Amino acid sequence: MTNPKLYVGAKIHWCNRFITLDEDIRKVDSKDPNGILYEDGMTDFKFVDVVEYEELGTIKRKVINEDEEQFFFGEFISLEDLKATNTDGKWDTAIYNIEGSHGIGMVTSPNGFYSIMPQNGIIINSLTQTKKR
Repeated sequence: MTNPKLYVGAKIHWCNRFITLDEDIRKVDSKDPNGILYEDGMTDFKFVDVVEYEELGTIKRKVINEDEEQFFFGEFISLEDLKATNTDGKWDTAIYNIEGSHGIGMVTSPNGFYSIMPQNGIIINSLTQTKKR
């Protein structure tokens, strides 16, 4: 077994066009949100501390700390504004889910995926942070 290696990572969620999100952890140089460039399909990310180690010839990694702030790419609408525009009931389910999750609103990612904005959510300006895949 080799010595464990600690590093800072970004836990990134990707829209997979289904109800759930895919998740990926990438090594990053720092916990600066401006260092994460938007790629098609990204919805949000959090910074994490990761330990990487070898076990029985296999490299494994484990998140040992996850920052509270969650950064979102996209447009935000507050719960109050969503309720005010919901005259036809189109957003009833979204409103129910936001309230049940104690969220503050909804984020629409650049590719049209809807996410609940948690209390600790922060919007990132995706137009200035774009990277082609």
